[in-house]
Amino acid sequence: MKELEGMVLGSIVSENQFNKVSFLEAEDFNNYPDKPYRNYFKLVKESGGKPDALVSLIKICKEKGIKFMDDLSYLSAYHNLSRYALFMLETRFKNTLSSLLVDLSLSTNNALESDILNEVNSSIIKEDIFVLGDNILDYLGHQGSDITVSRIKSYLDWRNNRIETTKKIINEFK
Repeated sequence: MKELEGMVLGSIVSENQFNKVSFLEAEDFNNYPDKPYRNYFKLVKESGGKPDALVSLIKICKEKGIKFMDDLSYLSAYHNLSRYALFMLETRFKNTLSSLLVDLSLSTNNALESDILNEVNSSIIKEDIFVLGDNILDYLGHQGSDITVSRIKSYLDWRNNRIETTKKIINEFK
């Protein structure tokens, strides 16, 4: 994942491809000990992907002793940038849903609800995240508490809004 994130960042600042992935958020990136990618993306997003984002990144990285220029070598992402960014977004959906299911499972007093949530969570790796997300409430059935149902609906609303924004942006550049 670290290489993928570096490739996306390197491509958006070196080839001015930010608009193609402007549906991403800083939280879709991770901060690694030697490469704070989330912070890099925040800077790029704040500048709207303008060329000065690269200058700002280089300056900050130089001050912190981080070699950001290494990441600019990932220019092979140029033609597949949107595809790589979509993979990152899908990974964010999986991680967010998994965290939500763990939280809900730990907070419920209903043992059956907890078991169902844990079973769904273990399916995230194997199943299509969109099909799984769309069917969670049906799978929970009457075992889902009001809090669980409400939080899952909130997740689905957030996910669907991100998907719509992503579709609009990608379709603009086709």
